[in-house]
Amino acid sequence: MLRYSCEDGRVVDAAFLALGDRDLAVLSLDGAEPALLTIAASASGARYVGAGLQWWGKGQDEAMLAPLAEGEDIASAAGTTCRADQPATP
Repeated sequence: MLRYSCEDGRVVDAAFLALGDRDLAVLSLDGAEPALLTIAASASGARYVGAGLQWWGKGQDEAMLAPLAEGEDIASAAGTTCRADQPATP
């Protein structure tokens, strides 16, 4: 599990899982109940969507968290940058 601090003051706990052929992210925002996000197509990096959220990162040190509006599969909102409190080790 990695903890991220976001520029808007939120804290995100994130875990990344592979279940069979599915890549998943489990995110908890500010200690709330975890949300399950599934991998989605992206031009670069890893993008996960679900529970009204988009989490898009390159590596595990930094990601963008954005809300998904109803009917969106790519967030139109700019979102906020989140950085791992302790960088991932290679």
